Amino acid sequence: MASASFHLNNLTEIPYSPETAAQRFSTACARGHSPACTELGYLSAIGLGVDEDPARAAALFAQACTEAHAVECTRIGGVYLHGRPMEMNLDLAATYFEKGCTFGDPYSCQTLGNAYLTGSFVETNLDLARAYLDIACEGGFLDACNAIPPLD
Repeated sequence: MASASFHLNNLTEIPYSPETAAQRFSTACARGHSPACTELGYLSAIGLGVDEDPARAAALFAQACTEAHAVECTRIGGVYLHGRPMEMNLDLAATYFEKGCTFGDPYSCQTLGNAYLTGSFVETNLDLARAYLDIACEGGFLDACNAIPPLD
């Protein structure tokens, strides 16, 4: 993973080579390294080092979101929420944040809780907002604790 990143970031004497980075991310992804699958998904989405292939990017993102790597679900939720580098898809964003929360990433829970509180990318639902923010609060996110709406 680090070797692949060096080829993209040109932080050392290693030459810039998106193709080499993509190959190394591909190898690591095939060996079950979820963050490498996410990175290869980014490259596939924009066509850097590999052919631009949004369908492949989506498949790689789906592969990366696992219980062992809940934070990858959060990263991918952000991809679909912000529409970079993939096309914005609020339903997929909510799905990935929900998976991230279910798999134990409190930031996913906080993001989803705030969304249910404000209706920013899901329909407002105070009961779900409370539930997700409570999980995030228990996970140590003080902002989530402060955002939990009172019971009616």
